[in-house]
Amino acid sequence: VRPLGDHPDLADRDVGTFLEEITGDLNGILWTAVREGDYTAVLQLVDAVSSLLNSGTEKLPDTEAREQIRSDMMEAVGNLTIDSLSTAQQAAETLTKLTEHTTEITADSQTSGMDTVERLSLVLSSRQRNATFTEVEDTATMILQSTSNLLNASMEESREVNITNMTQPERVKVQKTRYIANKALNVISTISDTVLAKKVPGEEPIVIATKTLSVKCQKLDLDTMSSSRQLQVPQLISAEGGSDETPPCMVGRFALPPVQNMLRDGHKNISTAVNLQMFYMPENPFTWDVSAQDVTSSCSGIKVIIDGARYQPAWLPEPMDIYIPVGKADMNCGITLLKLEGGTNGTMEDVIYFKFDAETNKSHQITIWPVDNNTTLQVYLKANARPSKEEILNSTTLIPVPEEMRYHHGNQSASGYVLFVPENKTTEADTVYYIGITLLNTSDFGNSESGHNSDF
Repeated sequence: VRPLGDHPDLADRDVGTFLEEITGDLNGILWTAVREGDYTAVLQLVDAVSSLLNSGTEKLPDTEAREQIRSDMMEAVGNLTIDSLSTAQQAAETLTKLTEHTTEITADSQTSGMDTVERLSLVLSSRQRNATFTEVEDTATMILQSTSNLLNASMEESREVNITNMTQPERVKVQKTRYIANKALNVISTISDTVLAKKVPGEEPIVIATKTLSVKCQKLDLDTMSSSRQLQVPQLISAEGGSDETPPCMVGRFALPPVQNMLRDGHKNISTAVNLQMFYMPENPFTWDVSAQDVTSSCSGIKVIIDGARYQPAWLPEPMDIYIPVGKADMNCGITLLKLEGGTNGTMEDVIYFKFDAETNKSHQITIWPVDNNTTLQVYLKANARPSKEEILNSTTLIPVPEEMRYHHGNQSASGYVLFVPENKTTEADTVYYIGITLLNTSDFGNSESGHNSDF
């Protein structure tokens, strides 16, 4: 691929028209290279055109033309077969330029682009064994930047949506953003696992950072696990307030069991390291607050991996607490527990606790719901003490609840169950509430994958 400025057809026409023709014509340069499987030519051309679009020198007449050019190029890259680390690295670098101007990425391009980025993360994961750490880190950074760009593009569209009174086009926007956010969590998880696979337990945390997101990962050795009862969970954090700041909405800590307890429970192959992760996304448009009529808070994911194998939440001893400090009333935090495993006899039963520090002289609302319609959650709220498993199981608070019992606002009803923490009018210290949640799933696990996603 020669420099675009040297192309003979460019002399007699403006740059914008030329770019529209070479990217949109199915018999033109770009699509001919796609059909021939010449990924180098495709990526070099997309890289060059993206650089021109980003610089603003092409003088296209309107935004729609720029969107169409980016859309055609996104489709072209998505049609490539990428199966080597070097190709994935080149494609990731190209996509960072293609997605740089987030306002020029159409809804279809956001979705297809996220699918391509996810494929790149899987290629990186499968090919990292023979790569250097620098190669893995550089590729991971570019994949994360593309992920961030596409996520920001989607969030921008949904930011002004009134979740409590959506039109059909707005519903489509929110569904699309939800799809992209879930894909982004998958990509971030894969990137983190891949980077940690190249690290030695106990080393300093590795931070993979872009302009807007930062993934902090650390492998913990088993000695650290045995000696420490409270370990800070590595987090994906917002870089707006500085890359070293903890997100204002959520902090996660796990009380890990002693190593000998895990060995006693039959996990005899535990030998090297544990990887704890917490994911955080600011302003997630599908976590919403009914009373505030606004998009609020975050979506987080928790995953524990030991020696490459997932460490089931059921194996963690009680208590397993997530602390949710609240800076204002009506804060709604959504927490995704990734792939909760099935129990015996086709049932799933697991318990997780949330420790909620309610502020004095303020009431709070907490909305809890499962994403999977086949999953039933049982919830128990208790002040200043952790509820027992028996208390939770004896509770009549089941989620989802019948339509007539749901919280309503206008013509909308909360999909889950709304817990109201009453106002604390005393002068004493803030009340601490524990929310115990049990998952009861009677789905046919024989016909399902290894786990289900549940959203609390």
